[in-house]
Amino acid sequence: VGLVRQLLGVPRPGAAEFVDLACGPGLITATLAAYGWRVVGVDASRPLVEMARRQLPVDQVIHADAANTPLPPGSFAAVVSTYSHTDVPSWSALVTEAGRLVRPAGAFVYVGPHPAFVGPHAERQDPVVRLHGSEYASDRRRLDGPGLSRGGVRQHVGVRHLTLAMLLAPLLTREWRIDALVEHGPELPTLIGLRAVRRVGVYAGPQAPLRRRGAVLTALPSRSGRCGSGSH
Repeated sequence: VGLVRQLLGVPRPGAAEFVDLACGPGLITATLAAYGWRVVGVDASRPLVEMARRQLPVDQVIHADAANTPLPPGSFAAVVSTYSHTDVPSWSALVTEAGRLVRPAGAFVYVGPHPAFVGPHAERQDPVVRLHGSEYASDRRRLDGPGLSRGGVRQHVGVRHLTLAMLLAPLLTREWRIDALVEHGPELPTLIGLRAVRRVGVYAGPQAPLRRRGAVLTALPSRSGRCGSGSH
């Protein structure tokens, strides 16, 4: 939370809304909301959405694919995501959706496990981390590896490891400008945080989701920052 706040900054009047893509149970979402942000949480897991709704007002959490939300384009001052690049089916698709949702000159803030030092390849024997190079480059979803604890959550839900280059690649485009990159940890960093600003006048991603009405396709109507909680 501290790293997200550092990268996100303080909410400004008229620009205090952000969406938390892949918000999970809403722990970070709820904490940031307490600092004055108006937050919309989105997650594809219905059980996690229900957990989040017990911690947040119901109208602030929606059940939807974080890479394909029903939210209107350009409607948020910022987009936040945490610990998601190892879990979502497509990290690049999530970044594309962030670009659709954030206003020009708005920010995308991400904090997650450092791909160089955390993952199936990184066997942690505190204070030493043994890196297994042959395990580093595979981005397939996997349940095992020298860096995964036996009986841990990853042996049940799996993990998709991305290299550092894979993590940064979707943001090294004309659309984004990375203006902050932070490594965090007591010795070898365990977290990586970044802030990317969407360039004004540059956007090449998909447009607003369309809803069929008879034979005519119409864009979803504009909504306020506090979204309904319908499932999608």
